[in-house]
Amino acid sequence: MSKLLNHIFAAALLLMPMTAQAQNNGLSTKSRTVVMLHVFAEKGLECDLLEPWEALTLKLQVLQERKTWDHARRHQVADVIKERLTDKACTDPGMKSWISASREGFHAEMLPPYLVMYRALAQMEQPPLAFERVTARLDYREPIARIEAKLAELEATGRNPEGNQSWPEYQAGLEGFLTEALQAQEAGEKPSSRKARQALELIGSAALVVETWLEDTVTSQ
Repeated sequence: MSKLLNHIFAAALLLMPMTAQAQNNGLSTKSRTVVMLHVFAEKGLECDLLEPWEALTLKLQVLQERKTWDHARRHQVADVIKERLTDKACTDPGMKSWISASREGFHAEMLPPYLVMYRALAQMEQPPLAFERVTARLDYREPIARIEAKLAELEATGRNPEGNQSWPEYQAGLEGFLTEALQAQEAGEKPSSRKARQALELIGSAALVVETWLEDTVTSQ
């Protein structure tokens, strides 16, 4: 789990006693936190509190937490999410407060890995099919230029990316893990490092998140 996701879960846990969603429903604390975050993503989008790309990155992060769950736990949590979505109002102060406090993190920590991965994949002579099936682009020059402008904007804030590296080190590191992962895949092997395996998992997500971000930023201009 990323440092940001740890912060997300911690912040949600602090909110839980303050909300009407604090009943157990037979769920563990972590499951109840996943319920809350998924509801925030869905309702935040519906209530125009989150941009589509922000809601998407939040749901993808929470999916990482759920990926090892069995069907029974998934179904139980899904049923509670459905109930909570009906109950949650757009004016809910806990949801609005959490989204407001998290907004900087969406831009500074949740978006950058997707941007870096997308750019690296888009610059390949033959990007992976899982990437191109989502982007459906012949020409990546415009998205690459917009990604580089956003990364330069983030670097100019003086805030370091996750891991407290410099921005050039951070980007080179992610690109290196992606290269390692794709080379292992081509050789029919499993990437040896955890971060390379994570990079492989991000290929489709990077395409989806960045295409959504590109569309959102055009719409908002």
